[in-house]
Amino acid sequence: ATNITSAGGSYVFTNVPPGDYTVVQTVPPGYLATTPTTVNVTLTSGSTDMANFLDTQPGSIAGSVLVDVNGDGVFDSNDTNGIAGVTVVLETTNGVPVATNITSADGSYVFTNVPPGNYVVVETDKSGWYSTGDSVPPNDNQVTVTLTSGQGLTGNSFLDAQLAQITGSVLVDVNGNGIADAADTNGVAPVVLKIYQGGTNLVATVTNNPDGTYSVPDLPPVDYTVVQ
Repeated sequence: ATNITSAGGSYVFTNVPPGDYTVVQTVPPGYLATTPTTVNVTLTSGSTDMANFLDTQPGSIAGSVLVDVNGDGVFDSNDTNGIAGVTVVLETTNGVPVATNITSADGSYVFTNVPPGNYVVVETDKSGWYSTGDSVPPNDNQVTVTLTSGQGLTGNSFLDAQLAQITGSVLVDVNGNGIADAADTNGVAPVVLKIYQGGTNLVATVTNNPDGTYSVPDLPPVDYTVVQ
């Protein structure tokens, strides 16, 4: 006999003679079986037996890798520019890779047809970039997610910032007016310059070049004070 489940998922075969039987489920499209699709039953005279099955729907896990404009690790309203070409790996909670994705031009990624369960989304920073924040703390380039049947999880995102640099010059003020005039082209060297983060935390000390120029590379995008 063949039966079709009702809206509540139930079915019943009636008027079945006693004997040994196998109930076979055909998994419907868009579902995955989480229990065996066959159940053996033995009916005696007038008895009733149960044969139940569990199915689940795969879901999706999505998010973005965005530019942290001010480098504060907070998802601000102006942090809308995506970073393309970032590798994002979906792993089990014990570190086994499930799928790998590369962010698109707008910084987004999506893993589809993911069975329900607990996962970790792991981002690998692109060269020249560093992580400032994740949608799930702490800032460790990992976001833990729990996916249920048929669920579409979004917002599993990362913030990255690109290292910046400070450049400038120490020049002779020919007429002493405190304005960088066209004639002020001769450098003053050697001069020691100190770069403070937040005005108090010394992060770099450099001596300028013979032409008066200096450059301090590989700095996170925060507020600095340059002291000559």
